[in-house]
Amino acid sequence: MLKADLKSKTIAPANGEDVEFVALLAKCRDVGAELDLAHCVYGHAHSGAGSFSSDVEPYYAFLAGFVRLLALTHVAELGTHYGGSIQGLLAGLEPESDRAAHFATVDVTRLNREQLETHAALTLVQGDSLAANVVMQMCEPFDRHIDLLYVDTIHSYAQTLENTAVYANRLKPRFILFDDIHLNPEMERFWSFVKTSGAGATYDVTDIANRGAAGFGLLVCRYPFTWPESSARVRKLKRFGFAVRLRASSVLSYEQKARLRNLVGQATRDL
Repeated sequence: MLKADLKSKTIAPANGEDVEFVALLAKCRDVGAELDLAHCVYGHAHSGAGSFSSDVEPYYAFLAGFVRLLALTHVAELGTHYGGSIQGLLAGLEPESDRAAHFATVDVTRLNREQLETHAALTLVQGDSLAANVVMQMCEPFDRHIDLLYVDTIHSYAQTLENTAVYANRLKPRFILFDDIHLNPEMERFWSFVKTSGAGATYDVTDIANRGAAGFGLLVCRYPFTWPESSARVRKLKRFGFAVRLRASSVLSYEQKARLRNLVGQATRDL
């Protein structure tokens, strides 16, 4: 009943003003706490030599409940780390939704690969999330616009904005969750930008998600909206497309090359 009501109403008409939606977000945490999250551990600390945490972070329950109550099946995560967050998101899947689900996550590291590879619905990508070939690998599993983009990359204004722009412009998520919005002045600046950007309604769900001092922000996306992207990165993607055509020219037929030109041309027009 809750899911049906959610789909039939317009969510979040203005920043943080939808009382029913805020109540739903609070319920996400409680629902997620009832799910099995024992395998969703944080892992190696980003700072501190060799330190490892086997704790299940409190906000993983919010992530699991968010997926469960909103019936999300198409999710992209930027910043896998040890996989605690993406496994929390996967834990929220309804059992009958598993076959139709498409999740993808990217990081420069390969931590906890053996555990993460057991999830049939999950595509693991290693590399720089802003590299052209990595962007293609992350977008490839999805056959439609995604439900959720989860952003937890390097915590600087420019890096977070660029990652958000690259993936939100292409995957058109219904929701975007930003981790660590209060971690430092640059992330505070980024969150201020999101709130005034016109991209949709924003909710500071730090307390609801039990995220402590780090901060947790939710954007309910409103379209049409195009995030600002770095012109240098756009040029790099176009150069990548040209390199692909050049390498393929010696092995493909005329018809295949024509088809490839059309595909790459469409991709660069969409940037």
